Amino acid sequence: MAAKLPQESEQAIEISKKADIKIKDEPHIEQAYLYATKSLAHQYLNDWKSAEKSMKQSMKFLNGLEYKKEEKLQAKEISSEFWKTKIYSSNRT
Repeated sequence: MAAKLPQESEQAIEISKKADIKIKDEPHIEQAYLYATKSLAHQYLNDWKSAEKSMKQSMKFLNGLEYKKEEKLQAKEISSEFWKTKIYSSNRT
């Protein structure tokens, strides 16, 4: 896709730089970012259908990340309640 843009164009350079970014310990964010970058390349090529498809893929990764964060938060809340209950019951004996 980037090959369709003139190699030295500002757009091709921008896309190459964006695609090379690594996000440590956050594969969902990195994947979302890569699909968003792919969408940008499609936009530069006026390929709006592919741009929209790539952006939807990016959003799926972000939604998955949000779900995982909520899941972790719920697990922490359950664990916290468990320990509060355990401490309370220990103090009663």
